[in-house]
Amino acid sequence: MCLGNFEWSHPVQFCSRISCGRPEEVKNAVYNVTDFLFGSEAVYKCETGYNMVSENNIRTCLDNKKWSDSVPECEVQTCRSPEDLVNGSYSIKKERYTYLDSVTYKCDSLTLVGEASVSCTAEGDWTSRAPECKAVCKSPPELKYGELVETFPKKQYFNVGTSLKYKCQPGYIFTENTSDEITCLPDLKWSEPEVFCKRLSCGKPGDITHGQMQFKDFLFESRVNYTCTPGYTMISRRNYRYCQADGTWNGTSPVCKASICDHIWELQEEARKCTSTPDEWIKYLQVQYLYLQIENLKLDIDIKKRKLSADKTQ
Repeated sequence: MCLGNFEWSHPVQFCSRISCGRPEEVKNAVYNVTDFLFGSEAVYKCETGYNMVSENNIRTCLDNKKWSDSVPECEVQTCRSPEDLVNGSYSIKKERYTYLDSVTYKCDSLTLVGEASVSCTAEGDWTSRAPECKAVCKSPPELKYGELVETFPKKQYFNVGTSLKYKCQPGYIFTENTSDEITCLPDLKWSEPEVFCKRLSCGKPGDITHGQMQFKDFLFESRVNYTCTPGYTMISRRNYRYCQADGTWNGTSPVCKASICDHIWELQEEARKCTSTPDEWIKYLQVQYLYLQIENLKLDIDIKKRKLSADKTQ
């Protein structure tokens, strides 16, 4: 329109892109689009486990307010039939296997080696090959006080004739006529001995002069306690020894010394004569402590008597 100021009017927006509306949804697929206006493209993509069967996965918004081409279609991924298992079978059996379908294998009598269950993947393959039914020994046993020497990758199954080496834990030794190996036997069991490792012996630690031993045995982790005969005092720091993992006794044998202070607590003066060893010093200090307690008690009694006597006088 020609206006009074001799200029043409200008509308805010003269032409706008037409809209095709929201494109159709596709089962098992998603689409990506900037907007729904003329010239825009909607790109369809199948979800995981599904394949595009249409020749074109792109639709364009046309000037007739419609989306071009037909709606794309996604089809589920299929897998070939699972491998058969010699001396075994699998379930569930179907004519057609699709994405995420799974089957489980089992052996008729032998041991199943491999993955028992396999699944159909998004790429159309199975997660692993079919397992095998084999005559094997399962994981080796845990032997009491024994440790497996692992010189091979960790495995769950072992062929007949396979031998595994063990060692005894510290403080233990192999029993008589026992090998350090166990073998997978034809009956699919391990040649496991009843007793594999036993506690080693440190031998008798030896008697002490003027003393006695108290013990159960002389094997690993056992302890021997010593006591002195009456009239003798132990001057060693420890009164015991124990059997170590290397087959030796810790420390040295205790020593008992003739005691001249059996009644050390009776007289303070005699206690001073018996301070040649740490134990006797402790005994002397104990006597000193008791002596001071008695002296303090006597002093308290004397004070109370004087106070009582003063009260009577008043």
